Amino acid sequence: WGSKIHSAQKIHSNGMKSVVDALPVGGQFFVSLDVDGLDPSVIPGTIALAPGGIVWWELVELFEGLTKKGNVVGLNLVELAPQNDLNQISMITAGRLILKLLMLQLSSSASPS
Repeated sequence: WGSKIHSAQKIHSNGMKSVVDALPVGGQFFVSLDVDGLDPSVIPGTIALAPGGIVWWELVELFEGLTKKGNVVGLNLVELAPQNDLNQISMITAGRLILKLLMLQLSSSASPS
């Protein structure tokens, strides 16, 4: 199974549907989230800020799609730079992203198939 690039611009225009649609049903997904691809309004505590990057609700849409399509077996967040954070926004957001994905996966696992 190969890789397909989905630009933030296309995701802003079309949502995460095309990303989720490209994933296999029943997949086992490991999410490696490079936070410098998120908009700085979401995670300012990174080294390479990406104005126009992915925003909170687009990421939630991706997480919802992943947990509906299969199982998330792991998650890592990379490129967090606490020294560049503003009022701990990035650390709070990172924690909430982890919690959101856990809750979605647990809810999906508890639902009858």
